[in-house]
Amino acid sequence: MPSVLGNADDQTAARPRSLQAASILLGGLALTTLGLAAVVMSAAFGDTYRPLVVGLFTWCVAAAGGVFHLRITRDDLYLSGPIARSTAVGSGLAWIGELLLFDTRVPVGTVAMIAVSTLVSMMVGLQLGRRVLLVLWRRGEFRTSAVVVGNGNISRELELELTHRPDLGIDVVDHVVLTGFEGDTGALWTSLTEHRPDRLIVGDADVDDTYLLPILRRAGALGTRVYVLPRLFEMGVGNPLFTPDRLRGYPLLRVNRSTHPQLSAACKRTFDIVAASLALLIVSPILTVAALAVRMTSPGPTLFWQERIGQYGKSFFVPKLRSMTGGETGDTDWTAEARITAVGRILRRTAIDELPQLWTVVRGDMSLVGPRPERPAFVEQFASEHPRYADRLRMRAGLTGLSQIAGLRGDTSIAERAKYDNLYIDQWSFAGDLVILLRTAIAIVREGTYAQAHRELEAVITLDTFETADLDMRLATESRVDLRPTNSHHRVTQEQ
Repeated sequence: MPSVLGNADDQTAARPRSLQAASILLGGLALTTLGLAAVVMSAAFGDTYRPLVVGLFTWCVAAAGGVFHLRITRDDLYLSGPIARSTAVGSGLAWIGELLLFDTRVPVGTVAMIAVSTLVSMMVGLQLGRRVLLVLWRRGEFRTSAVVVGNGNISRELELELTHRPDLGIDVVDHVVLTGFEGDTGALWTSLTEHRPDRLIVGDADVDDTYLLPILRRAGALGTRVYVLPRLFEMGVGNPLFTPDRLRGYPLLRVNRSTHPQLSAACKRTFDIVAASLALLIVSPILTVAALAVRMTSPGPTLFWQERIGQYGKSFFVPKLRSMTGGETGDTDWTAEARITAVGRILRRTAIDELPQLWTVVRGDMSLVGPRPERPAFVEQFASEHPRYADRLRMRAGLTGLSQIAGLRGDTSIAERAKYDNLYIDQWSFAGDLVILLRTAIAIVREGTYAQAHRELEAVITLDTFETADLDMRLATESRVDLRPTNSHHRVTQEQ
């Protein structure tokens, strides 16, 4: 995946900073009004620290929740809900902390008064920030850019509203029309690399999702915020009525969900270092016993190192306990069941042979949770055979992942692994990592059951796909009509 794409001019290259600068402006003014409110409350009630602490906690919760991020809307009422939740959480944390640390019971009336003051001051600060941004936008400063995608009336409406509503602070730099089953996604990619927009808004495009998905993933990797018009939005699918991002009444669903990607990556990395280091200490007796068993039951080294491909195609070496006679599988051998030793079979069945890879997590080549890394020859082969396989390389490789807890270990479907790995990356959350780690032990115990279930389901889907394709061919022959494959048939075929 390219890291820096296109030949953007200075103005376009500087634009991605506008979103961050606007967020800093909103957050700074909100913090200022919170400080002023705390001073007033302190003078009125003689309380010198409590309003300030509640205000700081509320501001931190609001910042973590993305309250200060710019939304595609002119309706500021959407802020009332997030600010109220931030105030409730911030007040609760401050109250619990004071109770635990100082054993002080604050009257409910005082807590309510401080919370209301904090809520009002936060709203005032954000409204003031919006007014300042409107002035700056009219002067051509702090404006952001957007590329609109679609070939229908809705996409045209979205473009026109952005163009004729300068108070939204968004300049449409391109409107890419995609028609047909595959669409000209190359034109969209060219537009993204040339303009480097802050936002990509996908309206009513006829192109099949299979061809659009890789472009949207790469756009997110470029730092562009991706928004899509959800299907069946008329029935409330995708977003509620009072969604923050909305144009012409149409809801826009943000795809790259991480509010603070850099902070999220830092938290994930910190957790990996701490948890992997503790895990190495805990499992060291198990590793010692396993290493002795390998050493005493078969000739050869206890550990072996194998080259794997990690994030963005970077190669590294992972250590594993030897589980075969005569060395492990080569760079182009997928399986070698005949050479697995009795001890090695137990090590593989319980995943103990992979415990030395905890060191690669501490070192930074891998993460605790992520797509499993593969050998270079197979990465090249699978990437050419399965269109979405290479998308797995967007995230650091992991010891375990969503595909592993689903039973996709060993000789199982590569297409299914790629699908699960990409689902994990696209929908990543820290809480999801914790759930995957907890379910990994269960998946190891029930590996045979899960893998068998997936093989049976894959056989059924494959048979159904062939029967459907055969029926389409017979109908086409009888009616002399060239039938185009439906979207559902195409997606199933891609996943085989």
